[in-house]
Amino acid sequence: MNDLVNLALTVRDFTDSATIVMHPAIYSYVMNDASGGVAELYKEELIRNKTVEGVRVLLTGYAPSSIAAGSTIAVAGRFMTDYGFGLASEIGIEPIKRVGDTNTYFQASVFANGAKIINRNFFGLVTV
Repeated sequence: MNDLVNLALTVRDFTDSATIVMHPAIYSYVMNDASGGVAELYKEELIRNKTVEGVRVLLTGYAPSSIAAGSTIAVAGRFMTDYGFGLASEIGIEPIKRVGDTNTYFQASVFANGAKIINRNFFGLVTV
């Protein structure tokens, strides 16, 4: 929990519109921290508001979930202005046939990708 607070304070010092992204399994691991004291107040804030020191925490299953040594367990940055997200202009739509069914089903796919625009504006929490 203390490392997560330090990450939040680092990002908060940099910008007011930062977000920390982490996997729900990492969130669960942080909630099981038994260090007590001030960490309990931070855990309560995290449970109630999904924030740490006012920095929004976004939980997603697409974030890394490994806690092995050297693994990135949380990423923080100003995603609204310093991260680019792009979608392909073409959506592929294919009909799906099912034997004995009169309904029409479709499967759609689209290519999407994202990247950091300004690399120095992102921070990570890495296990030791």
